[in-house]
Amino acid sequence: MELAEVISEIIIDPERGLSEVLVSRKPLLLAIGIAIAGLFCQIVSAMLLESYSPDQIAGMFIARFLASLFSFAVFWFVLTAMFHFIATWHQTEGSSHNLFVLFGSSLTPMIFMPVAALLAKNLGSGGHFVFFLLSAAIFVWVLFLQVKSLKLIYHWQTGKAILVYIMPFASTFVLLFISTIMLIVLAFALFASYF
Repeated sequence: MELAEVISEIIIDPERGLSEVLVSRKPLLLAIGIAIAGLFCQIVSAMLLESYSPDQIAGMFIARFLASLFSFAVFWFVLTAMFHFIATWHQTEGSSHNLFVLFGSSLTPMIFMPVAALLAKNLGSGGHFVFFLLSAAIFVWVLFLQVKSLKLIYHWQTGKAILVYIMPFASTFVLLFISTIMLIVLAFALFASYF
């Protein structure tokens, strides 16, 4: 199955499309291709909204693309490892390789980013707000595909998959909030000790 066919299948029927990725001849290469296409489209959309001279475009594009590729590769690996660790902690069978493949494939909706940028650019002053709304919708779509990936790999119910997906981010937020409060309290205590 070719890259374009898999992308269209993921858009039309996400569960079937993600399953098709797993049974393809080279699922990891397919996922890498989808991730690269998604990141490419994200950079193109950002470049469409900004004004650069023709001399700057090539250099800026390459620098942004390489930075996005590197940061996403790290995030992709860490995200997969974290969720697979949580799944094994819940004593659930599943393959970290398959989860890695599906998380890469979850960037499929990002191919619509240049369309959102072109639409926003042609709308004038309200275009940035429209781009923000469309980007948020695409981001939610990516999150939906990632939750669907967890559900597919570990055979969880939708509610459990959502809960497991939210748990690391929520706990990180709570820890940051508590750390910030403690830092503020310590700063006030230190400041009060001088007076």
